[in-house]
Amino acid sequence: MTAKRFRTAGILGGCTVVVALVAGFVLPIDSEPAGPTLADTPRATTASSESARAMPAAPAKAKPTTAGITRQQILTRAYQWYEKDVQYSQRKYTTDADGDMYRRDCSGFVSMALNLDPSAKYWTGDIDEVLEPIAWDDLRPGDVVGDIARPDGKSGHIVIFEKWANEKRTKFVALDLRDPKTDMGHSTWSVKTTHKKRPYKPYRYPNILTSAEEAARSGA
Repeated sequence: MTAKRFRTAGILGGCTVVVALVAGFVLPIDSEPAGPTLADTPRATTASSESARAMPAAPAKAKPTTAGITRQQILTRAYQWYEKDVQYSQRKYTTDADGDMYRRDCSGFVSMALNLDPSAKYWTGDIDEVLEPIAWDDLRPGDVVGDIARPDGKSGHIVIFEKWANEKRTKFVALDLRDPKTDMGHSTWSVKTTHKKRPYKPYRYPNILTSAEEAARSGA
């Protein structure tokens, strides 16, 4: 596979999602900064497409339904949309491999990758309900980096971490669904810049299986 777009991602206004890619890709770093982003869409937004109108109403505080997901499954699911080059939209929805519908913005993309309850329609203002904060050095493939649950109530951005881009762990590689100009993107982010310009923080989905749980599931 050939990655479609590479760029250096700074911390941008509005909704920015980044999901880390599968190891093995060559990761050139573009010197051009990414453009401005759009706001993430709250759950209350009504989608205009036929598929979106069929979506059930979101519960007051939806719970994740995934019994357990591996880190590789998260990245594989993320790649499904990346390879389809899903177009950004705050109002339209696209299916995952199982036929479930997710909104085509940053939080919808991350929700799809993590296999969260699609009826919850999480956005950057409440997706922290199903995530746990971790230390930067603890980031592993399939974890999340985001500017979420902002005290000012404004929309933010969220990404899925793939891997570190250097040994010093000052840069990381991620994949996101950012805005109509870039849609799906593959980029390298700076931890220092991310933390300085916007309150991006690392998170983990607690239903990710441990290595021992993965081995038990596979019968190894």
